[in-house]
Amino acid sequence: MASIYDGGARSESAKIGGVTLQEVRNWVLRFPARLEEIAREKRVASDKIEVWCEDEARIGQKNKITRRWAKRRSRPSAPLDQRTASTYIFGAVCSKDGKSTALVLPACNTYAMNLLLAEISKTVALGVSTARRHPPHSQKTL
Repeated sequence: MASIYDGGARSESAKIGGVTLQEVRNWVLRFPARLEEIAREKRVASDKIEVWCEDEARIGQKNKITRRWAKRRSRPSAPLDQRTASTYIFGAVCSKDGKSTALVLPACNTYAMNLLLAEISKTVALGVSTARRHPPHSQKTL
């Protein structure tokens, strides 16, 4: 969305975000009305609301299947390293004001998300409300 705020084309923003042009169009057309609705509910001016987008990613090792050449009808042992090691990156950005925050944590759970929200709250200006939105995913299987 930062691309659109900077005057970029919607098609370019869709490519950057990995979403369809329709999803970008829905955001551009529907979000301002939703923002005004939130402002009325919270009894604040809409320009006093910071919109933060967040996402998380798992980074780590996940071992593959072990394969071994052997004679037909034999069952050779094929030891496999079953250990995995992962960490999670949580990030949030307020593209309008250019603010961002990120955390690297060992797990992805409610506690980790609360830590991210606490980190965001340290960055938000006093007297400003926030509206958090997870970016749309282009995969329908999520």
